Amino acid sequence: MPKPRNPKHPNDLDRGRVQAWAQKCMSQARCAKELGIAVNTFKKHYKEDYNLGHEDLLDNVEASLFHEAIKGRGSSRVRACEIILKTQRADKWKEKQEATVNIKDVPTVQFVVPTSEEMQKIRDGAE
Repeated sequence: MPKPRNPKHPNDLDRGRVQAWAQKCMSQARCAKELGIAVNTFKKHYKEDYNLGHEDLLDNVEASLFHEAIKGRGSSRVRACEIILKTQRADKWKEKQEATVNIKDVPTVQFVVPTSEEMQKIRDGAE
């Protein structure tokens, strides 16, 4: 008789399942329930796999935002993507983000990311 799986010792199948669930926005509590383990046990053994799946989800949202913005359509979808990214990746997605880079013997360079309103004006002008 085959040995029963032990969810406290993750195997490749369970790790893949957790990543897939995270990509579909399943909560950690729900993932733990599906595996038949406590949430704390899930966080101890599967946190990295869950985070990888969640990052894949956010990468897909970013790609979707880019494609919709380039097409200049689907403003509600673009706005939904912006909201998701501003809440989930706040360090990268702010209304206005500035960075100053100083390199010896090179003038200071300042990067400014356009706000949502500025992006809308750009899209409107492209039509």
